[in-house]
Amino acid sequence: MELRDKDVVAAFRLKLSELLGEDRFELWFKDQTQIDWQDKILRVEAQSPFICQWLRANFATEIEAACVHVFGAPQRVVFRTAEPILAEALPPDAEDRRTASLPGPEVDDSTLSNRKECGRSSSFCRCLEDIVVGESNRLAVTSIRMASEKWGGGSPFLVHGPTGLGKTHLLQALQAAVREKHAGLRALYLSAEQFTDHFLEALRGSGLPSFRRKHRGTDLLLLDNLEFLSRKTATLEELAQTVEDLHRRGKQVAFASSVAPEQLEGISPEFLARLRGGLFCELQPPEFAMRREIARRMAARRSLEIEGDVLDYVAANFTRHAREISGALFRLQAASLAKQQPITLSLAERVLADLVNSASREVELPEIERAVCKVFGLSRQSLQSNCKSRAVSHPRMLAMWLARKYTRAALSEIGDYFGKRSHSTVISAEKKVGDWMDHGKSMNCGSKSRQIRDAVQEIEQALQIG
Repeated sequence: MELRDKDVVAAFRLKLSELLGEDRFELWFKDQTQIDWQDKILRVEAQSPFICQWLRANFATEIEAACVHVFGAPQRVVFRTAEPILAEALPPDAEDRRTASLPGPEVDDSTLSNRKECGRSSSFCRCLEDIVVGESNRLAVTSIRMASEKWGGGSPFLVHGPTGLGKTHLLQALQAAVREKHAGLRALYLSAEQFTDHFLEALRGSGLPSFRRKHRGTDLLLLDNLEFLSRKTATLEELAQTVEDLHRRGKQVAFASSVAPEQLEGISPEFLARLRGGLFCELQPPEFAMRREIARRMAARRSLEIEGDVLDYVAANFTRHAREISGALFRLQAASLAKQQPITLSLAERVLADLVNSASREVELPEIERAVCKVFGLSRQSLQSNCKSRAVSHPRMLAMWLARKYTRAALSEIGDYFGKRSHSTVISAEKKVGDWMDHGKSMNCGSKSRQIRDAVQEIEQALQIG
């Protein structure tokens, strides 16, 4: 028997309150947010754009878990605001611009280009004009302009650098710039993992001809997370042939990678030479002036009133990438709303103290190894051994994830430290643990099961970075 709409909402709110705790639930969902269930869609309606963004960014896992509890399976969840956003830019029939579904995998740019988030088109982060330019990314931005103006002349375009420096935004900016200057061209945006999945499906039976028509028939191919293809020899060869085919026909190809191409295991000398023959640039962490401007623009987009000394404080203390700055601003806005206080330097110093300590703390690989082994009761040699049991392999993956988060060690350095493992093993571990964190899953370590977030919190406390 199906539940009535009101029963569904009541059950959902009760479970969500249990998952979040009464205080957090009352702060964000009791008066600030309306929830309704219609046509098999759960709608979460917030009173402001900020609250909409906050709910989606911070509570998606708990909301999904509450759905599973009530319905027995994940459901479609839509976030929207109760008030129009940027009303002057919205046509009267653009209600869909005020909604945002829970994030899911994107297959090609036909979905990416139409994706809307909390009242704004996602294109705001893809325009060249919206990218903050500094010495750390000036070459990359200039290369994008060249690639978009001289069609196919700079192909392939490749940008690489550590996570969080805006590689995906640069690819999307190239896509937007090319579309603006060359109307009617067909573009295909996908991750290296999606390219791999499509290729393997074609090999298993869907057919290589249709796969090649799709990927070689485009005018602009944009491939993100190229490092995923490390040691995938067959996929790399297929990609190399795809790039050659597009190059011969004067088409454009663009890549983003967290590592330099020569660090990809299994890449052929010919393909590497092709990559280096195009527009090739590296991103570095943003300098102070660039970080301050990023913070100022983020604050302006969220309608935050922040004085210059607060912007200086954020820019001086969050130095690695824009995601840290975004998280700090979200924390400030939440504290300001909860305490009904303006965002001052004093407030920023109080509410960001733990984040500042985490951002500034220099962590070494041996420290992470010691902390993980202590929390899981393992010997010091375990994480560097060849043992493949879950009791060791899962803590080892967690150690690699922590190393990527809290150290500046390269993929090769992390892999080498934890038992002479490859780049792709580190990438796979980072992705796996990230998935556990996103979905609040447990780690299965032998006969024991442990909540991933509890384990991470205990390790961070041991490292004095939590």
